[in-house]
Amino acid sequence: MSGSYPWTRISKHLLDTSLNEVYLLHGCSPSVAKTIVQAGFDERVSSLNGLYGSGIYATSQPCKALQYTRGDGCSVYRKERCGSFWCECEGPRTMLLVRVVLADSEYPVGRMWGCRRPSLRPGMEEVGVTYSSVLAVPGRANDGSQDHVEAVVFAGSQCYPEYLIELAWK
Repeated sequence: MSGSYPWTRISKHLLDTSLNEVYLLHGCSPSVAKTIVQAGFDERVSSLNGLYGSGIYATSQPCKALQYTRGDGCSVYRKERCGSFWCECEGPRTMLLVRVVLADSEYPVGRMWGCRRPSLRPGMEEVGVTYSSVLAVPGRANDGSQDHVEAVVFAGSQCYPEYLIELAWK
């Protein structure tokens, strides 16, 4: 998941490439960011509405992360306050720069609605070994209509919120 974004180049010597550890962005509201910074990611509160399952989503693309940077009290799915795809609520927005261990990723072609874990690895079905993450890539995932890179992990222990990014919003 290399790219030309600045965070793909910082502290690379500190990332464990043998685990496919990468820096990715996670967009969320300020109150959710505060909880994550204090207590870590918790996959148990992930939405079952996720296109690639009930996991923790992150991306290398800021335009995708911005879709999830909501004002406090306005969620991605219900849009309680503003009713808009791009949140129009007043107040700050936040993103987290997260260290994510992708390890061996599954590259889906279709959707994975309601999944609570990645698929079983081919040849390992009898012993129940799954992939470690899901990596949806443009042009392949979501039956070819995926526009952004999205990584999904299903255990909070695979993510560490390293930096909090606060965005001014008008």
